[in-house]
Amino acid sequence: MDGCHRALNRCQGKTPGDVLKKVAAFRQKLDLLRQKSGLKPIKFNASEAGDTVTPSMVFLDSGHALDGVVEWIVRNTTKDQLISPFYARLDVSGKTPSDAFAMVDLAERRIGRILAKI
Repeated sequence: MDGCHRALNRCQGKTPGDVLKKVAAFRQKLDLLRQKSGLKPIKFNASEAGDTVTPSMVFLDSGHALDGVVEWIVRNTTKDQLISPFYARLDVSGKTPSDAFAMVDLAERRIGRILAKI
């Protein structure tokens, strides 16, 4: 089985809480990257006190992570950046927490590779 299929199997059957944990893992790596550029850690609103995790909580904290990535890009490039493409609104339906988990899993693996190079 190739890596893509293994990743898909690893990402099946997820809940919003699983996705939020993956967003938190991404945020930790992003905060390391941001720290190296003199930026503060990003906001994380979700309670870690065992509250029921809702899709809205995941959406909000994922948005904070996106803002943190965009701020890092703007800070670390020497030319003006058009940031609106980062915020393009896509109407996507029929997705599950497993789909969101897979996307954040990919983002976390990619940011890990960036951190390994700096």
